[in-house]
Amino acid sequence: MLKWLKPRAEPRSAVGYAIRSRLLVRGKEIRQVQFATDRYVVTEVERTALLFRSDREERYIVDRAQRRLVRIDNSAQQNEMRKVREAAGDVAVEEVDGIVEISGFPCAHRRFSNRSTALVLSGDVYHASVPGLERTALAAERRFDQPLQPFALPLAPDEVIVRSHTLALSAGFEQTQGLELTELGESPELIDTYDALLSLPVVGP
Repeated sequence: MLKWLKPRAEPRSAVGYAIRSRLLVRGKEIRQVQFATDRYVVTEVERTALLFRSDREERYIVDRAQRRLVRIDNSAQQNEMRKVREAAGDVAVEEVDGIVEISGFPCAHRRFSNRSTALVLSGDVYHASVPGLERTALAAERRFDQPLQPFALPLAPDEVIVRSHTLALSAGFEQTQGLELTELGESPELIDTYDALLSLPVVGP
């Protein structure tokens, strides 16, 4: 948590949800914490914190040392992802019948895969509806991220991924990535601390 921040003055965000997950990337487990309000989403992974503002449709790195926000230029990543999506081609999504309970969440299950031989994608996603999440900026962040990903599963504004597993294969390359939701709930007591990020100066392109 960003404990060095001082609470900012009003106006105050209307809602605040804390979302904690475990990520598995290349065999390494990483803890991720997100805080989503009606105006922004903060994502903390290890020592890195990112802020997405829905009103500006921009993402920033939180520079703790300089107490500022550094605007991220996504143009290079967007160009790279265009090439990846061209290599992957169309991705088919299959709805799996039935509801599966995971960590107390009743989840729908979808599988996805493609037919490309240049870049093979496959995976399973379990997602659940959480009333109230539609009031946050999570859906806006997903729209923002679509050009930055090889594939994005459509989700309703109140839905969250509870568990997922993705495999990507190409010549000389193999990567697996997983996610498991560990905790989700309203945390209004954290709003003032995270709202303070909005008052930090912005630098960058």
